Order: sequence, then structure tokens, then C-alpha cells
Amino acid sequence: MNTSLFKRHGHMLLELTIALALGLLIVAACLSLYRAQRAAFDRATDAARIHDAGVVALDLLG
Repeated sequence: MNTSLFKRHGHMLLELTIALALGLLIVAACLSLYRAQRAAFDRATDAARIHDAGVVALDLLG
């Protein structure tokens, strides 16, 4: 009886370890996606600013 009690606790510890590892993997994937989307947004914003500056410069010239 005492041995089966220890086995149950060990099994639960293994499950907890696996759950924590999977949770960390999901969080890391979400952070990676967020950073990629943020970089894409920054590039799009920069392109829009360059376009607007070009329009203003051509407006002043012409």
C-alpha cells in the first residue's frame, strides 16, 4: 500500500513536469509570434511614413 502511494505521487510529478514544459513551449511560441508581428507592423509603419514624406516632398516641388 505504501509503495502504490509513492508511485502515484511520482506519476503526478511527471505529469506536472510535462504540463509545465508544454506551457512554457506555448508561451515561447506566442512570444515569438508577437515579436514577428510587431516587427512587421513597424516595417509597415516606416514604409507608410516614407511614402507620406515622398508625397509631401513632391507636393512642395510641383
